[in-house]
Amino acid sequence: MDNTSLHEFCWEDGYIFCPRCSNKNIYMLKGDRYRCSLCKYTFHDFSGRWLNYCSLDHNSWEEIIKYYISGWSAASIARSLNLSYNLAHKSLKVIRSSLLIRDETFIPLLENPLKIRTYCSMAEGDARFKHCLGENAPVFSVRYAGTGVKVGYVPSLNVKEVLFMQTRKRFCRSMFVCDYPGENGYLLFSCCAYLRKKTRCDNFLDHRRSLEAESSFWTMCFEMLDRYHKFSPESFPLYLKEFEARYEHGLSSLKALISKSICSFVPDLKH
Repeated sequence: MDNTSLHEFCWEDGYIFCPRCSNKNIYMLKGDRYRCSLCKYTFHDFSGRWLNYCSLDHNSWEEIIKYYISGWSAASIARSLNLSYNLAHKSLKVIRSSLLIRDETFIPLLENPLKIRTYCSMAEGDARFKHCLGENAPVFSVRYAGTGVKVGYVPSLNVKEVLFMQTRKRFCRSMFVCDYPGENGYLLFSCCAYLRKKTRCDNFLDHRRSLEAESSFWTMCFEMLDRYHKFSPESFPLYLKEFEARYEHGLSSLKALISKSICSFVPDLKH
């Protein structure tokens, strides 16, 4: 495993600079804080970075990264580290969001750095509920690239176009998968069980086995989904990018990738 500390990932070139104005003329304050000599901004190692979304120290983050790589649930992490469930859950969402946004093509899907835009206007059970039949759900691709995979967002396609494609269609839990015509890969989207009933794709186990027989990528995906139990359709891109990272990287390089991601600055989505 890579023993590089999170502090070193925050300041990879060894120079501490102001997150606001990028000035490198910095002086130290008490309590591991810094102050910019130019704009007078006071900050610490985690200021403006993904891991600053959670009130966790360096050691807690190191433990959470270790457990995340091992596929632990938020509930298990909360019990092990004596954290609230909400904090453990948020820390995992920070990791997944930081991995997602490394691919800038996914930015249009975000309402804010930690929230994917919703596309069902009302919750099922609401008296006014009218299911969208996945009409507004984003479409994604999984393409084979050498021995790895690349997950992409496909804004040029919508769910209706995918459903009418003359190709194999499989529904696994809340995940719809079909062959990507003309490409070595698949098209995917996620919606609730209502759409599965409408498309008559109910044979989950057979569909799962057929995908697992085609690639070890799908075997890994379903093993991870079994651990996570369920996910909301809006969270689908977070898990897809997580699966891409897990499939592409060994344990050591995955730890480095996650550490680098959560130590990067959160982008300003308003610009």
